[in-house]
Amino acid sequence: MKIIFFFLLLVTTTQVTAQKNCDYSVNVKDSIGTIKSTKQYLVYERIFGSTSNSIYLNLTSSDETPYLTVLFINKSPDFIKANCFDAKSKLYFQLENGKIITLLHENAEKCGNYVKSEVDQKNVRVLEGNFFFMKDTMEELKKSPVSVLRIKLGTDTIDYVFKEELVSEMDNKMTRPNGYFIDYLHCIQN
Repeated sequence: MKIIFFFLLLVTTTQVTAQKNCDYSVNVKDSIGTIKSTKQYLVYERIFGSTSNSIYLNLTSSDETPYLTVLFINKSPDFIKANCFDAKSKLYFQLENGKIITLLHENAEKCGNYVKSEVDQKNVRVLEGNFFFMKDTMEELKKSPVSVLRIKLGTDTIDYVFKEELVSEMDNKMTRPNGYFIDYLHCIQN
């Protein structure tokens, strides 16, 4: 009996420590429905001179429909061309185990919003899109780290390499981009 208890305790402890605590920006359950959304998580940052590119992800479940929101923020003193998501846009995650996972964009066309930063007078382009998981892809994302994110936009296809650890040059915080789904997918599945 002691051996069985010890084994169950070990398995439970391993499961709990393998996943990160959920940090929600929205967690509401009422008569209309249930919405859970994790906080934005930095998975890519590139700063070259006075130009910066960042990608943030957050996971959402709205009435048990899970989806991923991707936020691109580009800052530059130069002109930044507009990129757009359309019905044909997709996200491809290549996993370290060699599998490729595809997420489909919602059918709404979205183009990057342009704003001028009042602080440093830089041009800022912000593009946000929601992508839906296909059947059985969430289980694959929990098994293996991500190595590459490929984004198919309306006119371009862009690849981003995910690092094991990323220390942001902007706020000096450390994230684990390649383990994002392993660490946080459970937050929207309960």
